[in-house]
Amino acid sequence: MASLLPPGVTLDIGCKARSLKPLLPSHEYFGLDVSGGDIMADAEDLPLREGAFDSVACGEVVEHLRNPQKCVDEIRRVLKDGGVAVVSTPNLGTLHAGDAYLRDPEHINCMDYARLRSMLAGYSTVRRHGFDIFLESPGHGLGDVLPYRFRRALAQRFLSLDKILVVELKP
Repeated sequence: MASLLPPGVTLDIGCKARSLKPLLPSHEYFGLDVSGGDIMADAEDLPLREGAFDSVACGEVVEHLRNPQKCVDEIRRVLKDGGVAVVSTPNLGTLHAGDAYLRDPEHINCMDYARLRSMLAGYSTVRRHGFDIFLESPGHGLGDVLPYRFRRALAQRFLSLDKILVVELKP
């Protein structure tokens, strides 16, 4: 996620342990979390001025929110013109019934790419990036027998193979 964020003033929504901060040494970093950070606030109602940030990271937060659309709208509001936001969330399309993610009571808005994409309809640029590709994992059938290059090509072609959905946005 850090490599997608341009230098400048960066907001990290859901920063909790601030794990992104050391990866952004050339950024003016502000962490926001409901339980602490530089700014203690709710992601659905950011107490920040319009156009204040060059980039916004929102890593695996939207699935915890009652109204993730409000968070996405707030991200757009606080981004500068030409700014970049990066949002990630686990991909419901790759999860299995026994997955701990599905049993977590804090995950109240699980989504697949189609739902995430519809929430982001107000952005002019949306590029998908994925990682932790399901077919790359040993023990998952095809991941054991297909060459990496072929597995990567499949993942690029079929959204549902990305275990984590990562989207890069410009307002």
